[in-house]
Amino acid sequence: MEPGGSAERPAAWGVCEDTAILHGAFLLASRLVQPRPLRELLKAEWPSVGPPIIDALREIGARRPSPRRWRKEAVAVVWAKVLLPAPPAASLDREWKDDAFFSVGAMIPDVNRTVLFELVKALGEPRLFVQLLLALPRDVSRAELQHLVRYIARDTAPSDVRFLLDVWWEAARRAEDPEDATVSAFGSLVREHGCECTLDEGLQPPKRFKGDPGSLDGSPAAGSLLVVLVEGLKETYGSIASPRVKCYALGNLLELLSVFTELEPKGSTVPVTEYLAK
Repeated sequence: MEPGGSAERPAAWGVCEDTAILHGAFLLASRLVQPRPLRELLKAEWPSVGPPIIDALREIGARRPSPRRWRKEAVAVVWAKVLLPAPPAASLDREWKDDAFFSVGAMIPDVNRTVLFELVKALGEPRLFVQLLLALPRDVSRAELQHLVRYIARDTAPSDVRFLLDVWWEAARRAEDPEDATVSAFGSLVREHGCECTLDEGLQPPKRFKGDPGSLDGSPAAGSLLVVLVEGLKETYGSIASPRVKCYALGNLLELLSVFTELEPKGSTVPVTEYLAK
């Protein structure tokens, strides 16, 4: 990560003054959740545990020429901590020399997806989330989105539904940015470590239908994620009370319907409208 106040440069997993500040914020958050580790943080605990992390990010961003870039780097580090297993003790002597992420990764305690999702929600950065999501291998990105859907469907708050719809909107807009240095570095890091799709803890592959963009050769990864988001909306729609948010959800569905209608092959035995009605 670039030093505070320095000129923009390609993203790197380096240690600097700002990562030290973030390190301190995560240590404070870890103390607030004791005696359990931060990797076991519950959704209801974030309001009392998350502020030190958010405050640190805002403090650092306030003196950065590009605050959003710093937020993206921070989220990428947290997401990498979720996805990448800690190296075995026997390989530590080699890892610190060969793994560019080792030093900065060691400064952040082990975290779970509660920290990741609540952090992105608090930052109000659904587009940033989608850009990093689309940088992952396709199976991994689908599994991560399923984790988000299941997370939001549990003890759903209005902010959860809004975040899901915002992620949907950005995915529909195909918000990927492969030329962004942080996005590229994040995707490369995950691939280098051989991160695999994990459909554990009851997660199931998303339903597919003819006309699903994810089933078409050469289609963008974002298309295959939209079906997962439809399933998420079905699970959370009952929690939507605001007419404005209901209109937002319907608008997303109409946008999805128009995209899939254009892609639906002739003679499809499962029309899009029938699929969405299920």
